[in-house]
Amino acid sequence: MTWRLPRPAWLVVVLLVASGCGGTGARPSEGQPPAASPRPGAETVTYDDAGHEMDLYLPTGGEPSAMVLLVPGVSPDPSPKDHPGFAAWGARLAGAGVVAAVPNHDAVVGGSPAGVAQLRRAVRALRDRVAELAPEPVPLVTMGFSAGGPDWVEASFDPANQPVDALVGFYAEVEPPSGEGTRGSLAHHLASSDRPVLLAYGLADTAPGILSSLRAFRRAARTSDVDATILTHPTAGHAFDVLLDDGRTRSIIRRTVDFVAAPVRRGASAARSWHR
Repeated sequence: MTWRLPRPAWLVVVLLVASGCGGTGARPSEGQPPAASPRPGAETVTYDDAGHEMDLYLPTGGEPSAMVLLVPGVSPDPSPKDHPGFAAWGARLAGAGVVAAVPNHDAVVGGSPAGVAQLRRAVRALRDRVAELAPEPVPLVTMGFSAGGPDWVEASFDPANQPVDALVGFYAEVEPPSGEGTRGSLAHHLASSDRPVLLAYGLADTAPGILSSLRAFRRAARTSDVDATILTHPTAGHAFDVLLDDGRTRSIIRRTVDFVAAPVRRGASAARSWHR
């Protein structure tokens, strides 16, 4: 599935206003542009020999409390990291004291070992950059979107990337289609390596495979006795976090930020011991 997000002028307002990070306060229907630039405060690095780039959003003042790797979905855009929605997430998370990283990688439908290998290098570059900002290792959270789900799931449980302290998925493919094995199966991985997970979906999402993936995860989770926090918006479609500004969207965004912070605090000591 390839899904191109529209780019209306108000695209980043939802996340910025919901988090108190600026913006005009306009609702999408008013069509007013946000006050912030499309990629405020982004530091761009090249993280591998193939020239893949990653934007880093760094908190101002003090050491970062955590780092988050955001994995975009499959897109025809040559540089998905530049999408204003990811810039808004990066700014929001940096405002919460977290280093947020958005890498470009060669995402394909269903994921691929090559894509996971690229994310492995992105994680390494992210950790190296954070090590310059904090004397002690900080916890890692991964955040996957849309059809980037298979690579996000596999990268989150890749032994080379451990420890990954928590996972967040927004309208993400978390289970492969029936009969296609366990690659990219979140429930399969959680059955043997449990950790905090939050998933968010709009129940009016018409993007191919998204809601069927959620239903498959729920079925597998019941039989495997795994758990996840699942937040839903009853009337929202795909990419609701940046395209639909209403109370439920804002609540999901706030709860997501709270979720990221809570397991980070609980798991900080364990994460540091793993690094050593």
